[in-house]
Amino acid sequence: MAGRTLRRPACAAGRREIAAATVVGVATGADTTPYAALQELCAAMSPDPLLPAQPVVGCNNWYYAYGQDFGPDAVLRDAATIAEFAGDHPVRPFCVVDDGWTEGGGSAPGGPWDTGLPGLFDDMAGLAVGIADRGARPGLWFRPLLSRVPTEGMRTDTGAPGRIPLDPSLDATLATVAADVARFRSWGFELIKHDFSTYDVFGRFHPDTPHEMAGAGWRLADRTRTTAEVLVDLYRTIAKAAGDAVVLGCNTVGHLAAGLVQVQRTGDDTSGRHWERTRRMGINTLAFRLAQHSRFYAVDADCVPCTPA
Repeated sequence: MAGRTLRRPACAAGRREIAAATVVGVATGADTTPYAALQELCAAMSPDPLLPAQPVVGCNNWYYAYGQDFGPDAVLRDAATIAEFAGDHPVRPFCVVDDGWTEGGGSAPGGPWDTGLPGLFDDMAGLAVGIADRGARPGLWFRPLLSRVPTEGMRTDTGAPGRIPLDPSLDATLATVAADVARFRSWGFELIKHDFSTYDVFGRFHPDTPHEMAGAGWRLADRTRTTAEVLVDLYRTIAKAAGDAVVLGCNTVGHLAAGLVQVQRTGDDTSGRHWERTRRMGINTLAFRLAQHSRFYAVDADCVPCTPA
């Protein structure tokens, strides 16, 4: 069917009108499988996706380190191991340094993101070089909308000492996030994984969420834009600052991030400790979101844990 735009006024948007939805459809043949039809529909909804030049594969140290008790030596060992597994394949694997490279590791800490953990991750640029020297591509995790210290752009409606959410509707926050991403690129990291922004905006994860998206009393400073518009601006800021690096969105809103991330985490965490969680999150994510692969973005159903558990 032809697309049609449904318009609804938005109170937060003042007197302007915004497009609430555009309805699209696809014509399928009698022999088209439901899965193939869903693929076609995803392509119709996202006709110009931003995709990585090559498949994104590799390792992420969260699933054995869990943000604690690791250092550059462990990261470089991971890089050498994944490079050995890849052999001489032209697609080089990523080695992603997850939570734990800054202070407060293991609890998804906030910034500032200008230095690594003192006395351990003192040379982040050197670490990126070391990963590359071992045949892998360096990647880095961060949480853009949380700070450990008071900073410009922090929210006034919520927060606690040492865990201060930043307000993405403010220019100061976007400038901070852009500077962080540009710094990671200057250090030599080729994949940037940004995490927790949906949680840091709304104050809750959303399985079995109540009708209200945000936690009680949570609001952004700029009331002239919808939260969806604010989130898209955040994703766009990160994508622009990342340049030619691969951007992996985690805990980002999938249909808003399409076209602004090359790779999207499409489910909650798998586990290196509990098989039931891996089955429920990773396998079900592939079952229900795989049709979006290469149509919205490259689908990341999270890691395949290989641990003694």
